[in-house]
Amino acid sequence: MYIFDRPAYRGDTAHVGAALSRMPVRIVVAAFAVLLPVMTVPASATVSGENGRIVYVSSADGDNDIYAVNADGTGIVQLTNAPDHDGSPVRDEKPTWSPDGQSIAFTRTISVLEGSEIIDQRTIWTMAADGSQQQMVTLGDDPAWSPDGRSIAFSMDSTGVVNGLRTSVIAVLDLAGDSTRVLTDPGDWVHWTGTLTTSDYLPRWLPGGSEILFARHFPGSASISNTSLLIVDATTAIVRSGPGIFANEVTGLDVDPTGRYVAMSAVPLITAPAIMSILALDDSPPVSINHPDSHLPSGGVSFAPSGDRVVSGMWNTTNQAEGVFMWSMGLDGLDPVKIVQGRDPVWQPVNPYPFGLVDPATGEWHLRQIDGRVASFYFGNPGDVPFMGDWDCDGVDTPGLYRQSDGYVYLRNSNTQGIADVRFFFGDPGDIPLSGDFNGDSCDTVSVYRPSNATFYIINELGADDGGLGAADHDYIFGNPGDKPFIGDFDGDGVDTPGLHRESTGLVYYRNWNSEGVADAIFLFGDPGDRLVANDWNGDGVDSPAVFRPGNVTAYLRFSNSQGNADAQFIFGEPAWLPITGTFE
Repeated sequence: MYIFDRPAYRGDTAHVGAALSRMPVRIVVAAFAVLLPVMTVPASATVSGENGRIVYVSSADGDNDIYAVNADGTGIVQLTNAPDHDGSPVRDEKPTWSPDGQSIAFTRTISVLEGSEIIDQRTIWTMAADGSQQQMVTLGDDPAWSPDGRSIAFSMDSTGVVNGLRTSVIAVLDLAGDSTRVLTDPGDWVHWTGTLTTSDYLPRWLPGGSEILFARHFPGSASISNTSLLIVDATTAIVRSGPGIFANEVTGLDVDPTGRYVAMSAVPLITAPAIMSILALDDSPPVSINHPDSHLPSGGVSFAPSGDRVVSGMWNTTNQAEGVFMWSMGLDGLDPVKIVQGRDPVWQPVNPYPFGLVDPATGEWHLRQIDGRVASFYFGNPGDVPFMGDWDCDGVDTPGLYRQSDGYVYLRNSNTQGIADVRFFFGDPGDIPLSGDFNGDSCDTVSVYRPSNATFYIINELGADDGGLGAADHDYIFGNPGDKPFIGDFDGDGVDTPGLHRESTGLVYYRNWNSEGVADAIFLFGDPGDRLVANDWNGDGVDSPAVFRPGNVTAYLRFSNSQGNADAQFIFGEPAWLPITGTFE
């Protein structure tokens, strides 16, 4: 029959793939294991969230300020309005969203007179999504938030001067430690260009968070292409070639949510019109985007978090008085939508996935909300096994904990710090807790899986008053030794049933009934060592797997119970934390 062997928090599932077959997963001798081909499926996302608002730069009030707007042009809100400095206008430009969509970094530029020369002093600021809490964080330009939200990459003026021109380098600011690391050197590619570089700018993190794409400009004639795209390792500072594109000037740069493609707006030659292209990081040929009417890109480009559109500032060459308007369009340039006058647009990431993590060492819970906020609170003792469920039948899942040393269950009815609302005993020491709606009554209960005999014990009521529960309503054998149990509604009938995850290979299999029998589906999802949960990630009424990968603290979600790549991914948490899921609000 078939076993799980590890805490199954409500919906614990891993990378999935197309069902290999309805292969029986039933054994009667514990030492016997079902052997299937190892088909490791890399988790590479096609989307990383939904599309929120767009921040952009507008000079509607006379100088450059940052605004936010819906993708259909409605709901315009001005976010910054810095006063003039000694009679000179202050320019707020180059906004970028934090990965949770709750904060914005931007460049604030002040023109000051140094001797007989006017010098632009650029500083990087952050603010909340509504424009409040504005504060300066460092000197620099072109901010770009890291995928984990802990650092900002930026372009920093270098102390050196090359061929009489100012130089700049790519640096990373650690927001927590308030320290800065310089990653590039204006002269480190002399052997390649034959001359010193002068400017590294427009840093853009690749989704994994370990490398940064950027543009490098080196001295040369204005009639040649003297800007290239490079990639620097954020840890080792080793620079390598990026997409094989050269331009006179790169005016906009962005990396899509999968890390496979780059959107670039650029001027190929000083005498050539601006272009916008989709470049492949694997050196595939670039694809030029057809612009609406006679418009040319002018001022920034950004992928939608859904990965299927870009937004860019566009200049109408037949009506130059119109100025620069923002347009969104498909990656093929089709379906253009005119939004509002402005440039430097950046699309807000929205994470609608109810995914959480628990620190088992401290008992601190971290629940991602639909709007990107993370609710954190303490509940439980170190070492307790965490899970979530709807204990009071109000439609909101809240924390539960299981003490494996004595089978003690304690549950809370709100996602806040406090004492348990419900306490009782169920199971034997060493059992693994499972939470779910096992009878379709829209209320969750706590059941257990017993690794010692590969048996699920399902019960449809909660205990109370520190007492013990009676016999299980259902008990059955299912699984293979060493596999980890999880629960989900895999066929959309409103009843949760058992699943198992083999962490060594990423094998996932489950049943659609709370009874002994063969697996109804088998597939592979994820990498060895991933930790799995299951939930209805896309609202289709069917639970499917997600895994948390400790090595890169990334969650990978799949929207169907089949083998294949992840449909969404995001960086979150710490390696030792345990994944949980539910309806948090």
